[in-house]
Amino acid sequence: MNEKKKKRSTTSVLLLVLLAILALFIGFAIVDGSETADEQPNEQPTPSNPETNEGTDEQPEVPETEEKEEPPTFNPRALIGKYAVYEADLKQYVPFRIGLATKDAYAVPVSILVPKANVRDTLGTSTPTHVELYNAFASDVKEEAYGFVPYHPYDGQIEEDGTMLRFLLKDPVAYDQSSASSSVFFATVEETFFGYQELWIFNEDEEPVDLPHIGSTSEPFPLPGERLNQPYFMYVVDEQIYLAPFIGGPSYSDPKEAFEALKGKELETDSIYKSPIPKGIDYDVALTENLVTITFTEPVDLTKLSKEEAFQLVESLNLTASSFGRQVKLDGVVQTTWQKFDFNRPLPKAVGANPLPY
Repeated sequence: MNEKKKKRSTTSVLLLVLLAILALFIGFAIVDGSETADEQPNEQPTPSNPETNEGTDEQPEVPETEEKEEPPTFNPRALIGKYAVYEADLKQYVPFRIGLATKDAYAVPVSILVPKANVRDTLGTSTPTHVELYNAFASDVKEEAYGFVPYHPYDGQIEEDGTMLRFLLKDPVAYDQSSASSSVFFATVEETFFGYQELWIFNEDEEPVDLPHIGSTSEPFPLPGERLNQPYFMYVVDEQIYLAPFIGGPSYSDPKEAFEALKGKELETDSIYKSPIPKGIDYDVALTENLVTITFTEPVDLTKLSKEEAFQLVESLNLTASSFGRQVKLDGVVQTTWQKFDFNRPLPKAVGANPLPY
């Protein structure tokens, strides 16, 4: 009997110890779980009471799921070239082409790269017409900061109908005070509204006017449309070089003549325009329907030129070809690739000149 009592007593003690240990573990788990729960932020939205919304016009707030697109930081080194704009440069930008007026009464085409986010916020689309771009952004262009005279926007209303432009000017005479002022007016229009084919000029009452140098505006003025058919020379503005067509110079029906003129042999020594083809470099020109092939008579080593000279050479040829609606292939360059250009194939077609930040 005593041995049985001892066994029962020992068993009872062990059972009590196990129960006590189990109780301790359960207690720790409860405390730990409650502390963890207290540390977690309350991420669940508070349920709304349907009765509190009855009879009111207020709607529950919907959390914003789309983040506003931030405009990219302009980095000219990320572009393909220096003096031309290409399709691959336009993933985040809309090119705003505008002809800026110079102190010499000429115009230089530049491409203001406006972030698509800005264009969408302002116009509701990233593919606006050029008139829509001009009306929205011309007043923001930093003309004087780039060395040009303040000229834009035109003082009046600009409208479009297909390829037709309508200028309703507050004071048409202000743009025709001399032959030079009328010349720079038409030059800026042609370089800005690329692709349009005719221009109507009216006063604010939508009536034609008689101007001292331009004459009567009762008939439309022709514009060159999408092709200027001109070579792109160097033009210096406040020590900054741009590539631009010769305003007032001839348009060429034969691209070969334009590429020959690009060599600068016909430019006067005191001309504002300079040839972008370095001395000692010559080439022959061959044409197919969509391609201009430039074959250098002697191999051209771009590393023997400064980087600026090399860009001026390559991109003046490219912009001139683009002026005729063609691509260009350069044969006879020592380098097969240079910067972001691959000379084994035609260069990407230039879609604008002289990229500048917005």
